[in-house]
Amino acid sequence: MDPFAVAALIAVGLWPLWAAARADSGLGRARGLLGALAAAVTVGLTSVAVSAPIPDAEPPPDRPLEGLSPDPDVVTSDTCRACHPHQDATWRASYHRTMTQAATPEAVVPEIDEEVFDHRGERYRLIRRGDRYFAGIAVRTPAGEDWVEREVVQTTGSHHFQSYWFATGEGRELTMFPLCYRIDEARWMPVDSAFLMPPGTQQQLGSARWNANCIVCHTTWGQPRLAGDHVDTHVGEFGIACEACHGPGGAHVAANRDPVRRYGLHFGEGADPTIANPARMDPVREAEVCGQCHGVTVPRQELGADWLEVGHTYRAGDVLADTRVIVSPGNAESPELARQLAQQPDFFDTIFWKDGQVRISGRDYHGLLASPCYAEGEGEHRMTCLSCHQMHQAADDPRPRAEWADDQLGPGMRTDRACTQCHEELGSEAAAAAHSRHPAGTTSCYDCHMPYTTFGLLKAIRSHTVGSPSAQESLEVGRPNACNLCHLDRTLAWTAAQLEEGYGIAAPDLTGDERQDAREVAAGALWALRGDAGVRALVAAAFGRAEARAASGTSWMLPFTAELLRDPYDAVRFVAQAALRAEPSVGPSGGGYDFLAPESERRAVLARLESDWRTTRSARVGQDLTQVLIDGEGNLRDNAFRALLARRDLRRIYLGE
Repeated sequence: MDPFAVAALIAVGLWPLWAAARADSGLGRARGLLGALAAAVTVGLTSVAVSAPIPDAEPPPDRPLEGLSPDPDVVTSDTCRACHPHQDATWRASYHRTMTQAATPEAVVPEIDEEVFDHRGERYRLIRRGDRYFAGIAVRTPAGEDWVEREVVQTTGSHHFQSYWFATGEGRELTMFPLCYRIDEARWMPVDSAFLMPPGTQQQLGSARWNANCIVCHTTWGQPRLAGDHVDTHVGEFGIACEACHGPGGAHVAANRDPVRRYGLHFGEGADPTIANPARMDPVREAEVCGQCHGVTVPRQELGADWLEVGHTYRAGDVLADTRVIVSPGNAESPELARQLAQQPDFFDTIFWKDGQVRISGRDYHGLLASPCYAEGEGEHRMTCLSCHQMHQAADDPRPRAEWADDQLGPGMRTDRACTQCHEELGSEAAAAAHSRHPAGTTSCYDCHMPYTTFGLLKAIRSHTVGSPSAQESLEVGRPNACNLCHLDRTLAWTAAQLEEGYGIAAPDLTGDERQDAREVAAGALWALRGDAGVRALVAAAFGRAEARAASGTSWMLPFTAELLRDPYDAVRFVAQAALRAEPSVGPSGGGYDFLAPESERRAVLARLESDWRTTRSARVGQDLTQVLIDGEGNLRDNAFRALLARRDLRRIYLGE
């Protein structure tokens, strides 16, 4: 009989007795009857509650083995399902679960028959045979062309991108296929193009990268097992599963073989000390559960190379810093980071802005640590990840599950409710409008206090450092501020004046020739022409965002968008392409522009679009567009434009997602 059916029948039988046990009268007798009945059905319940996953009859020889852990208390999510069906269902709908999967037709997002790619002078292909996938590279032979193939055994991602890993033939060692699939665009692209990295450089796709690196955050209980001369990687589970957040479940399962105990806990007789629950931890420990993956950490020096064999030993509820160093400029003197910086002097630049604020996606734990709402909060008013995010969708949440899974935010957490749950004094529309100095409904708490200043997954993402807009920061650090990410057509001087008038924030000194641009040129124009590659990607995203387009006007944007579409960084061009599609005169087709097309084709499209824009100059006459380099006749001030472009920050930027 199906074990879930067994469980259902037992639950039906136990319910009346449990109800009696909850009543004031007959409490002892009812509990005695319940215990007697429980003894009779313990075997059936136990078979449901502690069922373990059935191992593969023939474990795959060439990919990491799942379901194995050096910790005997690890039981895997299949064991949790019987007693926690709703939590299991919501987890299975999440992108945490599908972060890493075996390469099966159910897991592979695109329909693949045979895809052939030309990349960096080589020919590659992905081909499906039955339920298996193979990666190939063309080899020239006297007879023509032959294919050297390896089986694709694993995937990474299922939300924005999906990447594919093939077996090298050296134990369980994996190498990434050099092209990945962008899901919302339904297109293939080089892995190099999916990251913000200098043109001409390549991602390190080589052997054992997954086994030594990706495994840390993309699986549960990952064990690289690289210490010997043979790669024999094991994982507890692919993806981020129950025990990543709740710790090993063996003791919990053993204790809850007793149905009386289990049902007592289920109906509210206290918390269960046999399992970790982030929602019941103190805020510091709770945040560290997320920070183990959503932070940049390195193993403690005293662990030596042991982690290459057994993986990280942190368990939910532990003190994260006991086994890992939290990477930050403030920890630069630690031996672990000193060693890293000696090998890679620009290491911090791949992660942080100059002031130490994180600038890459997926590392939001660092943003939380720097937020006053966390650092200075107290009690229930101390912000943590779970203040806004919800790892399991509530049973009464009316949203479609896919909507919840997108960012795993709780109900209402896309709105100002995320902030007013603590800042109750700003809960009314009138109070919010007075505080923001914007008409009700035109901006949100997020827009001003969590602007789009981190980058990853080829998009701008909200900072998780809750702060206030600052023109001074933009001048000193280079990071775009919240005001000018909407008001792209306004200068930094305008922003400084608004913040001083409205909030008493002292304006920075903008006198002198070196600050002339801040006084006279719109911030959006400055960032697009002079910013580093990361800044250019952020402003390109702003050019395409509806709220910023409404606040800034759009008649002036095309020349700046076109310059971003000429950018040498693939990632900047990709983001700018979305801005081009937002132009009504161009439309969703982007005028035929493709960010990966040959440069000559891209330039031809842009020359046509810019020519069309120049012919519409009469539409710009009468508008005050001086700060965005448009003269009174509606023409671009080409000399000023080129002068700013000549001062572009050309540092090689790599953002290490």
